Amino acid sequence: MDNTGYVRLSPFDSRFNSLGSYCNSLILQWSLDGTNWSDFVPDAKIQRVISLVMGDYAGYRNYIAEEDWNEIKSKVKQEYSPSYVMVLLTQAWEHHDQRNTKYAILDGVTALELAVDELLKKGLDKMNIQFNKIDEFNTTQRLPVKTMIVTALKGNITTKEIEDTLEAIKIRNDIVHEGKNPPADAGKRLVGLINTISKLIEDREFRFLKANHSNAIRDISKWEEEKQKFLEKKN
Repeated sequence: MDNTGYVRLSPFDSRFNSLGSYCNSLILQWSLDGTNWSDFVPDAKIQRVISLVMGDYAGYRNYIAEEDWNEIKSKVKQEYSPSYVMVLLTQAWEHHDQRNTKYAILDGVTALELAVDELLKKGLDKMNIQFNKIDEFNTTQRLPVKTMIVTALKGNITTKEIEDTLEAIKIRNDIVHEGKNPPADAGKRLVGLINTISKLIEDREFRFLKANHSNAIRDISKWEEEKQKFLEKKN
């Protein structure tokens, strides 16, 4: 549903399904007399799966591998529940994957604000410092300044990711206060923003999975090469 209150339908694409399958997904019906209704299925209900040969756009880190499934299994046993910050990050990436960049930026920067305040509270709690000065800090220090302080102390965030995060804050402010639309490079900035927050909260990079990426094939040697690079970077 968009900001006008209307439901936004996914566009029909004959590469992925037939018109009959698309209409069936919308539960469309038709009638000659307004009393007796039938499903509107103009042709056979067919869905198509496309195999792609992976290029440089997709690497090992974009996919769930065996070790990831093992980690998921372990988390489930521990009754792991993601924080609200991580839920917002997931929503931000979903919006980006669906090309709703404006909402992706809004959710992403909201997650950043929560993550920064959470880390500040935890740090002060460890030092047994009372948190009664945080309201004053919030009013005197803007989010970009707090972000630079926290990311510098964290030490596991790249300069590029910090730059993208600060630019994402500026884009969010332009959307909220000026009514502007995100610039063309906002999606690239969002990747840096999400990784910054993920490293702040869970000490790891966010896995940028795609909802409708189809299935893919790749030479085994190339796959193993990508895996080795990923593990070296991870360690």
